[in-house]
Amino acid sequence: MSRARGLWGALLAGALWTGVAAAQDITTTDPKPEGPPGDEPPPGPSSMPLPADPTPMYEFEDDPVAGDRPMPGLPPPPTLGPSKGGAAAARASGSWNMKWALEGYYRNRTVYLTNLANEDLPAVNFDPAGGRTIFFPKVQRTSYMMHRARLTPQISLFSPVDSVKSVARVFAQIDVFDDVIWGDNNARSAAPLFAVNPTNTTYFGEDKPDVQIPRLWIEFQIPIGQVRVGRMPSHWGMGILANGGGTFDWDPSTRPGYPRRKNVDTYFDDDFGDNHFGSTNDRVMFVTKPIEVATRGKKKSNLIVGYAFDKISEAPLLSDEPFERRFRPFAQQGFISRGKSDDVNEHVIIALYNNPEWHEGTKDELRGGTYIVFRTQDQSCTNPSKVESNGSHKCDADDGSFVQIYDVWGKLRWGSIYAEGEGFTIRGDSFGGVPAPANSQQKAEIYGGVARVGWLTEQWDALVEVGHASGDHDLYAIDDGSTFSQRPLHPDHNVGLVLYEEILRERSARRLATGSPGAAKPSNPDGAKGFASLGGVINSTYVNPRFRFRAPEGLFEGTSVVLGVLMAWNDEKEVLTGQPGHEFFPADGRGSFLGTEVDLGLHYKFYDGHVTFALETGYLHFGDALARDYDADGSFTLQTRTAFVF
Repeated sequence: MSRARGLWGALLAGALWTGVAAAQDITTTDPKPEGPPGDEPPPGPSSMPLPADPTPMYEFEDDPVAGDRPMPGLPPPPTLGPSKGGAAAARASGSWNMKWALEGYYRNRTVYLTNLANEDLPAVNFDPAGGRTIFFPKVQRTSYMMHRARLTPQISLFSPVDSVKSVARVFAQIDVFDDVIWGDNNARSAAPLFAVNPTNTTYFGEDKPDVQIPRLWIEFQIPIGQVRVGRMPSHWGMGILANGGGTFDWDPSTRPGYPRRKNVDTYFDDDFGDNHFGSTNDRVMFVTKPIEVATRGKKKSNLIVGYAFDKISEAPLLSDEPFERRFRPFAQQGFISRGKSDDVNEHVIIALYNNPEWHEGTKDELRGGTYIVFRTQDQSCTNPSKVESNGSHKCDADDGSFVQIYDVWGKLRWGSIYAEGEGFTIRGDSFGGVPAPANSQQKAEIYGGVARVGWLTEQWDALVEVGHASGDHDLYAIDDGSTFSQRPLHPDHNVGLVLYEEILRERSARRLATGSPGAAKPSNPDGAKGFASLGGVINSTYVNPRFRFRAPEGLFEGTSVVLGVLMAWNDEKEVLTGQPGHEFFPADGRGSFLGTEVDLGLHYKFYDGHVTFALETGYLHFGDALARDYDADGSFTLQTRTAFVF
């Protein structure tokens, strides 16, 4: 069996599946969503676009899962084209039509933060910088502003015999100034007082072009289901493993005549914070309703199954390979010349029961399913040209990579009762370094999960969320029977404002991405970048009760308040990296309690919900696991978000 190179890559890409969503036609005016804003628990699932709350699946476009019409592609009417008799009727009745639509948003976030990194960190010799030493200073107080515009246009094709249900669509995602910092000069001018134009540097220090098109894909109906092809978003379940990062705002599968629902993978889907990343795959995907296909639409069913093939990597980075491996004369294939033996492929199998209208006329829903992912690579050796002292190649023992991901998800909404949960495990083994050292063998056994229960009403919600992400005591332990078991939950599954989003994000980036044996060097410029949490829940178990209140109609209509309390504990009390002074959590007798965080958010929507403002604040009181590394009791943040949604 093949095995997947870059186990960490295998983890981050996760398995994925995409829900379909569509922007609303800009020439139409849709009714306001049923119920008050935020009547669903913090979003979770979808891949492209989906229902207004967490759900993982693709709703057959414009066709209600529990609706009256047959599944697209089943008679009547035909979807891809009329029969011989119908062709004449189609030609007589009209022509093929196209419509375009557009969704999107512009957002601006301001951040004030204290004690982000109030610890002494030794300078690091950074190989890609020519072996020069770089310094990581304390950050006792910082403030900045960043913004992003996202456009999601689509073009839909309609047959002459059906002007309601499209038979094919093309989607794109266009990002402008993607999380770019206001006023960044990125060393362009040595005298900032006289600097003229800002650069496009993100708050993670990456340079971005003015405009990017990170996703572009098509979908079309066939007689037994739907096919999608291209570079597309992936979102499943609560978004803890595969998270679309805010792909669409409205669910196109809402039953005709019903108030429209919010997509599960919405632009602003969490109580606190923003989405910054999103899971994207180069994918071919097929989904169908097998019972409806077997009965030719006579028997309705909420069961959906699907298969997706993802091309994860055409070839690994081989910067230590001979010169000719990396550079070829014009018109030669260069880096793909090794053939397919080093390709990383992913196979995804999905089974889902999806009933977003469990009891007609209510908000009741019942959804649940599983996806299974197999990531394979026949040859996963990091540096095939490396030679041992005895003259043998270090990759003679290369047996490839094989990683499996098993995920289950379920959601129940019954009157005011709400319950939802998702759990996954990532297992397998990989040859090649995960992420260091090169040409080593590593096994994976990773666990993660989140569960919520709550009571939801028109005016207020009360819920409790618990979550877990497994840690690893010794990240450098290899070839000794130990397993690699630390992986953060997806960073767009936002939990609180300070502990995970700021403190542990910065700590993991400094101590793991730069201090581990996999630190950046010419043969591995990204180093142990995969170790960094990017703001996701990492090596911990947490409890996060929250309360939401929405103002009734009147003077404060459109206003909502969210209060949350977060408590967290390390899963592994000590997390070693093989280099003293760079441990994620050292073995110095400290406890495992990370701290207590209190978050408060005031959100206001006006102009029919198209303009929104959020004022969010949080304070983290350090627990024993963090307190001795700081000369302060905690960290405080005050943030705002101003957005226009269209």
